[in-house]
Parts: sequence; C-alpha cells; structure tokens
Amino acid sequence: DWTRKRKTHSLKQSTLSMASHGDVGSQEGTPAAPTHAGMAELVPALPLETRCPPFALRRYAGFWQPEGVLRRGLPTLHARFAPRPTDVLLASFPKSGTTWLKALAFATLHRDAHPPSSDADQPLRRRNPHDCVWFLEVDSALAHTDVDAVAAELEALPSPRLLATHLPYSLLPHVQV
Repeated sequence: DWTRKRKTHSLKQSTLSMASHGDVGSQEGTPAAPTHAGMAELVPALPLETRCPPFALRRYAGFWQPEGVLRRGLPTLHARFAPRPTDVLLASFPKSGTTWLKALAFATLHRDAHPPSSDADQPLRRRNPHDCVWFLEVDSALAHTDVDAVAAELEALPSPRLLATHLPYSLLPHVQV
C-alpha cells in the first residue's frame, strides 16, 4: 500500500545514494514539498540536459525530469492529489512499455465490468490505454489552467483507481499516517 507511511530508513538510503550532495531542491536526499511559486523560481536554477528531445530535462532531488512536469505537474499533483489506500499505481520508466502495461492492468482490473467476450463494450477497443488510465504528473501538467477541475476529475474516479506515473517514489505525494 503506497499511501502508508514510508519506510524512511531504506528509502533515505536509496535516495541518498542516487542524489548528488549538491542537488538543488533536496535536503538529505528528500525533496521539499513543491509549490507553484516555488517551482517556477527553482526550475531555471536546476541543472539542464537538452540531449533528450523533445524535452528539456532538469535535475531535481537526484532525478532528471521534464521541465513541464516540474513547473506544473509536480506542484499540482502535490497540491491536489489525495492518495487512497485502494489506489493501484503503475510506476514505469519512460519508453519501457508504459502503454502496454496500462492496457494489461486496465483489462485485468476491469475484467468483471468488461469481460474479454464482450468485444463491443471493451473500452480498450475504442480508446488508447493512455485515455483509460490517469497519468498523474502528465495529466496534472496539461491541466495547469484549471487545477480544481483536475482534482475533481481525479477524486471522481471510482475505487480502486488505476493510476500511472514516471515519477520516482520519493517525489510522489504521500499521506502521513
């Protein structure tokens, strides 16, 4: 259950080993809670990598992230996302089969409502897997103009919610138990 209190000892050890000591936005390997204003000022000061078109990447808390995710997605996610104990989180590295993983997880989780025998009713026959599974930081970044609508749409999803991310665990919002 990813919403429970983090296992701080093992998490800090793994995060510290990945983050350089000079990373902006990290203290003892753990990022400060981002805010819209704070991230807008912080992002230009972060180390830049431009060899991964079409995204300019910035190093934040030991991880390379697209600027749009840091400027809009991460702050919106932390401000508006409330994890539930029943959430199913698909965490994958970019370009490692995320679309396929989303399709398999969606089909498995919704097998009762959409059995394989009901060809016409299967949402994956009509929609892309990315349209069936909420992408936490990407969908939050794209909807930066109306964060309340994003929060309402995410909250309206029935449990168990199937959610996807490319963010490392240490950058995800969590609930204090």
